Amino acid sequence: MITGLSPPAPSMNVEAHMLRPVGCIIKLFVGANPASLLGFGTWQRVSRGRIDISMSESDPDLNNPGGTGGSKTHALAVGEMGIHNHPASGSANSHSHAAGSLTASSLGIHNHSYTNVFGSNITIQSGSNNRTMGPGSTIEGTVDGAHTHTVSGSTDTASQRNNVITSSTGGGQPHNNMPPYITVFIWKRSA
Repeated sequence: MITGLSPPAPSMNVEAHMLRPVGCIIKLFVGANPASLLGFGTWQRVSRGRIDISMSESDPDLNNPGGTGGSKTHALAVGEMGIHNHPASGSANSHSHAAGSLTASSLGIHNHSYTNVFGSNITIQSGSNNRTMGPGSTIEGTVDGAHTHTVSGSTDTASQRNNVITSSTGGGQPHNNMPPYITVFIWKRSA
């Protein structure tokens, strides 16, 4: 054991000064300038209303000391929305036209006019004569004497596809973009 040697008493100002070099920051819950609390240095308030984030030399948004970015609120653009759909329901309007028979008796000379309003061929039978009509065609004729007519036919089942657009929802307003936080005074030593 060596006697008579004792280390010098540490100086609080020197140690504190060394622990807080120019460029460092401190966070306080009081608004007093750190120079008045620590007794050294020139300090300036920084980062008002901002959170600090660690540097990342490989990220161009985060590789500049003192750089700023981000926003307190943000309105989503369409490309930023999650993938989703809006269910809708409606009728496909599937339907068919049933064809029946029509029989008419008549005496004397008279005219007949038939127009095919169906989307497919129909057959008109008059006695032993049959005549096929295409969609949209018309047959006219004059007949005399007692006779009967039978009109028959059928159509295919038809369906229609409807495009359904749902109504808009939402207000398009910016939303809060802030993480959970605690507010403090942030000071940077400048000299």
